[in-house]
Amino acid sequence: MESDGVSLPLIHKHPMMPFNDLRRGDCCRLFKSESDGYYCELCDIFVHKKCGDLPGYINHPSHPNHTLRLQEKPGHTCALCEGRIWNLCYSCEMCDFVVDLHCAKYPPPDVIANLETHPHKLTLVKEETCRFKCCAKCGKYGDGFTYKCDECDVAFHVECAWHPAPLDHPTEVNHSYHSLHPLKLHTGSPPDYSDRMCRLCGRWIQEELFYHCSSCNFTLDMRCVLNPPPKSLVDLKAHDHQLTLLPRLDSFTCNACGLKGVRSPYACFICGFMIHQDCLSLPRVININRHDHRVSRASVLGDGAMNSVCGVCLLRMLIQLYTDAILSM
Repeated sequence: MESDGVSLPLIHKHPMMPFNDLRRGDCCRLFKSESDGYYCELCDIFVHKKCGDLPGYINHPSHPNHTLRLQEKPGHTCALCEGRIWNLCYSCEMCDFVVDLHCAKYPPPDVIANLETHPHKLTLVKEETCRFKCCAKCGKYGDGFTYKCDECDVAFHVECAWHPAPLDHPTEVNHSYHSLHPLKLHTGSPPDYSDRMCRLCGRWIQEELFYHCSSCNFTLDMRCVLNPPPKSLVDLKAHDHQLTLLPRLDSFTCNACGLKGVRSPYACFICGFMIHQDCLSLPRVININRHDHRVSRASVLGDGAMNSVCGVCLLRMLIQLYTDAILSM
């Protein structure tokens, strides 16, 4: 009964029941070593107890002028680490400053000295800056909060310059893509009997943390454990119908690029269409400046097309992506 539930008005509109599970929390999108939390059966939402017991308002040193409120803001970006907000965060209602739960708990220091990657003192710039290139190994661009060196006039992402308390990864998790058994935390190299690759994304796993089920020879890297690809996709450039991810080892031919695949395609149960995850963004029709007509994608060549050449690079066609790109030039 609803009267027996726990009211968490800042987190969820329905009463929630005390619940124990090793699944990822819908509050912070993380797995926790503690299994206790709250569950809404109507919405199938699980909230960690630690997240459910967070204060409604906090004062944060990275935003001293205003109080931050605990809110749901999925799709926003953390001002400190530039990570995606999946659900709960602390935000300023006056100026739209947003931090995720981890950065709210572990605020970056104002000054960092003795940094391994830079010889000078770095100062935290507590405002969104113009787009900059990070001088750490990542070499990526950013536009959020930065650490700057006044002597060298260089900038670093907050997460590249400062490493907060590490996440406490649980020894076992119940993952949505492998419901038969819990996945156990491992470190180092995957077992010799495995293919040493993540079942979902196909990335090679080397000396690092990963989760594995020995009974099923099922392995996930940390990225796919914490942020797995969606189970289904609609309104895509690649296909008209809903596509569903099949998390298994299976040989298939991608209907977008025509190449073979060996793991976890997206498939259409209506027409049998199958596609690599990396090919989802391929449009079906494109315009190119070397041809007057629109170019349509095809994965099967017509009779005699194997002797044709690409109309752009003039190399002989072995596999065809866009039919009208076989031109006579």
